[in-house]
Amino acid sequence: MNYIKAFLKKYSALIFPACLLLAGLFLFVPTMLIGHAVDGRKQKAQQTVQELDRLAQTTPSKIEANQASQAQERMKKDVEAVQLMALQTTRRELIKYGLFPESEDPSKSSQVYLDFGKRYRASIEQLITERLKALDAPSESEIRARSGQPGVGAGYAERGMGGEYMGGGAGYSGAGRTVVTLSPAVDALCLAQAEKIRTYANPRCLAWYDFWESYQFTGADLALQDCWMSQTAYWIYEDVVAAIEVLNKGSERTADSPVKRLMGVSFQRPVSDLQSPYSQGGIFGGMGERGGFGGMGRTAISDTPAFVLQGRNSPLISKSWTGRIGNEDLDVVHFAVSVIVDNRFVQAFLKELCSSKPHVYREGFKEDGKEIQAQHNQITVLQSTFSAVDKQSPSHLYYRYGTDAVMRIDLVCEYLFYRKAYDEIKPAPVKLLLGQSEMGEPGMGSEMGRMPYGY
Repeated sequence: MNYIKAFLKKYSALIFPACLLLAGLFLFVPTMLIGHAVDGRKQKAQQTVQELDRLAQTTPSKIEANQASQAQERMKKDVEAVQLMALQTTRRELIKYGLFPESEDPSKSSQVYLDFGKRYRASIEQLITERLKALDAPSESEIRARSGQPGVGAGYAERGMGGEYMGGGAGYSGAGRTVVTLSPAVDALCLAQAEKIRTYANPRCLAWYDFWESYQFTGADLALQDCWMSQTAYWIYEDVVAAIEVLNKGSERTADSPVKRLMGVSFQRPVSDLQSPYSQGGIFGGMGERGGFGGMGRTAISDTPAFVLQGRNSPLISKSWTGRIGNEDLDVVHFAVSVIVDNRFVQAFLKELCSSKPHVYREGFKEDGKEIQAQHNQITVLQSTFSAVDKQSPSHLYYRYGTDAVMRIDLVCEYLFYRKAYDEIKPAPVKLLLGQSEMGEPGMGSEMGRMPYGY
């Protein structure tokens, strides 16, 4: 006890400073911690201030914000316009209104379909004679009637089997061939025909023209299918004619026209050059009747558009490089087209065929609907073959193409239709064939499918 008292008495002068030191130490630690917290808050506050400064400098004005909003609205409208344009490519003029998806007047029974057939043939004739300013070469019967001279008869055909033909009229035998020359009267008749037309074409090179000539009604479902398929074919015929029409614009005679002849448009088979109104009994030995195409052949069959479907083989090409097939958005059709052109215009024809084309359709597919102008561009070339034309060969015997060299172009093409654009009028039997019906798989159903359908 005395020891403690002695210690406190000795160091009493240091007790107060020691207490102050200890108090300072106790206060220093919290102060340091508080300082660090304040620094952190200060740094965050500075960052916030900097971010606010940056936003203040970069935030657009009210005018700029309105402009951005308007730009977004324009982009939205552009998207809607593109979607509408895509649909408008498939909304086209109809041969007959009130027929699809089914006749609005079922009491007329077969008459409504027979009327469609008459209108269809008239529309094909308009494409050929008015838009293309076209006729075919003179037939054997026309030559006999107008010139008083025989054409190339069966006698020359028999004598010249396997030989080369250079005309008609009088013949003589050469080394391994029979050469036939045209009489001046026949040659003049053929030349006169070429001088008054822009190009050669015959309505019968479009198979549906013959189909409707002697149509027999066998039931509403099959008739609706025939009408829809021929309407689809007509839209494609129109595009081929439009391409030729543009290239031949301004020409007054075949010799001056880039496109000399429309050989045909076909869906279920390649276009044959044996599509001649003088084929039967002539130098082709009647082969023009094949498939009902020849002018003298009366075997009218439907040339059903080759809709490309999953699991089906195309009648025109083994494999398409586009790989497109019909689906919930598209109907895909293959077709063949053959023309004879001036050899300087081969690429021009391909370009024009695949170019954008104008058309008119009626709103709601109603005859009294508002007329709307639109554009379409639906053709893709899948396969092409080019061959020089021997003007003196049998298939060109009565044709006069001019003095320039000509080429034959054979194409297999693809055509696209947007289902949403015309499904509202597509007949139920056709939807069944294309797999759009719950009744069965594509091609199933009674009386469905005159011909095989694409893939």
